Amino acid sequence: MDPDRGSRGLVSHSAAVPRNPSSSRGWTNGARGRTNGLVESRGRTNGLVHGIGFTNGVRLRQSKYGIVAPADYRRVVAFIAACVLVMVVLGYFFGTPEPYRSPFAVDGNFSEWASVPTYTDPVEALPPSADLVAFKLHAEPGRLFVYGETAGPIFPGTGVSSFYLLIDDPSRRGYTVRDRDVDFLAEVWGWGGQVRGTVVRQWTGDPDRDNATAFRSSGAFDAASAGSEVELMLTDTQVGLDSVPGWRFAPAVRLGDDLDIGATVGRPLGALVVEQLPLTSSIASPTPVLELRLQALGGSVEVRSFLFNHTGGGSILTPALPFIVTAGQPPRVERITLDPSGLPSGSFVSLRLVGADAVAAGSSDPVPATMTGEAVRLYVGPTPSGYVVDGLFLEWTAPVLDPADPLPASIDLRGTAFAVPADAFFYVHTAGSILAGAILPEQRTIPVAAGNGTPPAPQPPRRNAAEDVLDIYVDTDNRDSVGMAVGGIVANRFLEVRGRNGRVASATLYVWNNVTWRWDPSIGRFDVALAGSELEASADAAFFGPMNGPRAVYAMTDWTHRTDLTDIPTPASAPTLKTQMSPLHSPVPDEINVTSLVNTPVIDGNCATSADEYLGASVASNPALSFAIGRRDDTQFLYVCIHVTLDTTKSPNDWGEVIFDTKHDGGGAPQTDDRLLYVFGNGDTTVTTWQGNGVGWDATCGSCDSGDAGASRYAGGVESYEFKVRYTDVWSTLTPSPGQTAGFAIIEYDFNLGVLHTWGGPTVDENIPDTWGHAFYPIPEFPMVVLGVLPAVVIPLLRRRGRRVAP
Repeated sequence: MDPDRGSRGLVSHSAAVPRNPSSSRGWTNGARGRTNGLVESRGRTNGLVHGIGFTNGVRLRQSKYGIVAPADYRRVVAFIAACVLVMVVLGYFFGTPEPYRSPFAVDGNFSEWASVPTYTDPVEALPPSADLVAFKLHAEPGRLFVYGETAGPIFPGTGVSSFYLLIDDPSRRGYTVRDRDVDFLAEVWGWGGQVRGTVVRQWTGDPDRDNATAFRSSGAFDAASAGSEVELMLTDTQVGLDSVPGWRFAPAVRLGDDLDIGATVGRPLGALVVEQLPLTSSIASPTPVLELRLQALGGSVEVRSFLFNHTGGGSILTPALPFIVTAGQPPRVERITLDPSGLPSGSFVSLRLVGADAVAAGSSDPVPATMTGEAVRLYVGPTPSGYVVDGLFLEWTAPVLDPADPLPASIDLRGTAFAVPADAFFYVHTAGSILAGAILPEQRTIPVAAGNGTPPAPQPPRRNAAEDVLDIYVDTDNRDSVGMAVGGIVANRFLEVRGRNGRVASATLYVWNNVTWRWDPSIGRFDVALAGSELEASADAAFFGPMNGPRAVYAMTDWTHRTDLTDIPTPASAPTLKTQMSPLHSPVPDEINVTSLVNTPVIDGNCATSADEYLGASVASNPALSFAIGRRDDTQFLYVCIHVTLDTTKSPNDWGEVIFDTKHDGGGAPQTDDRLLYVFGNGDTTVTTWQGNGVGWDATCGSCDSGDAGASRYAGGVESYEFKVRYTDVWSTLTPSPGQTAGFAIIEYDFNLGVLHTWGGPTVDENIPDTWGHAFYPIPEFPMVVLGVLPAVVIPLLRRRGRRVAP
């Protein structure tokens, strides 16, 4: 073995250089003059320790400033630590934080909601799937989770239902839904037990807070359902959850025409619900007038003050404030007293609670308050004995009753009355809250496979409100036939009230123009008051003019144009309207005489090709459409021209049709004597005729007259349809007898809105003749001159005959 190399390098000696005993530093571990020299000789394993050796086989570079001292290491360590600290700080402020791991997920598994406090909603007289019974909210940074539960399956069967979240920014004015502001509206809809779609709408601002056109879609969100439960998640990007700390939320469930809205809540836990009940209509001294039933949800609530809408004077006396409403207990009952001191007898006062300053008990977190119930209306001293529009309805003791109909409760008429002591007074009672309207002017349906039709042209935005409409038609004189035929009378005055959320949006007077056969707006006093399911109104006698045997017909219509028309309390003016009435078509049929025309109309879709084109025609209308109808006995054709006043957008996919039961035999399906004629909208000039076959309609009619014609036109902002129909396709003969009746109905389809407009009865169906109205070939009426000379002619003839037969 080489004496210079050991098994692991130089070990404690050197063969080439002798030891120098005079060296002060000597050799340590085999290196001359190197204190702390090489470890285990000069091998390249593990390099240098306390010297200059090799680390991993590579010589370390020496600092050009000399040997690296321990202080240098400390400086380097300090510098590195400072850098790490700076990176941590910068990462905290500018880096992406680790996502918050929420236990909540929108997956149809509702187990995570067990620990969240529940807001309960009272059971109501609604279908179980429309009855909200509980809801919960859970807020996280940038996210809001919402849970809802109904008494039955939330998205049942084949009908579409919706779960809404109404979102309110208290600093802004938004869309109105039953006294609630809505700045964002989140909707989940579905059917067949599944969620089918979601959308968030944002209110963009409009002075008209009933106009749903001002909503803009801002995208979809996550939602899931199972059975009677649903959950959803909204993010800060969709709604701006973190930008407004005072957001308020209210859930709602809609199924068909039924709607249930829960209490308004905030992100801090807690809610207050206050129901108010009027106690009296007359006071003479300090008296409790309004009862409040307060209930706390999600936690006890401290009530600090009340806010009232108060008119008419007097002093309001409230219970001692503040007080605590304990959660989980029956409602706390308090009464509001009114002191009428200083008010003269006969003073009218109204008082309604509209707000409350409330906080969570033991904290300063504000708690939203939800108000329900009606205002108290009262007189100081006795109530008036005559007719007064005050919202008390005490004078209406014997209204004419109207049967229940399968319609929304807010338009299902149950009682009406009409009085003319001097001015005219009107009364209406419905099955549900009158002028309630709907949450939105839309009703989702299950989509069907689309054809290859032409899509409608873009239309400018127009007002679209889910309002209810009350129409009052008045025939001021039963001796003439001037006006519009509606519901068995010939009306020459028309009063219209529109509203939503139990409030009047507009009240307008109209006078019939017998030249243009339109209603002209009129100026005059028109007072309206409503509360709950009742409404009363009054207009000046000057608006009506001289009256003789006046009669009124009432119609309630919703945003889908479904209508309930009252039964007529007095006989119709035309005697023919009460002849040959068996079998009936619609239980409450619309009826009209087909009077003789002076001129022959041109079938071009223009109802006024000449100024007197339909001179002599009978005219009728309802809130959806108006039309003129007449006949020419010389050519044996019936003519009808229809203005669809509610179809204000044009589309070639619109269509209008007239239907006739020529033998007036009714039935549950079209028979071979039944005829249907239609044209498409926006300029179609090709009429199509169908014939009944006992179970439905054949798309051809070989027996229909070849002279039948039709045309449509969009002009003046409305769609119009005009038809020419041979007598044989109306009364089944070219020579109808006086008083002969045909079943008759009109249907128009507005493609852009997807709704039908009808005339003939409250539930017109082209496939059910029993739902149609009547068209009469009138009994000739003798002019007064003829009646005057008749005795002079008839009596001598009778005397002459008597002399001839005398014995």
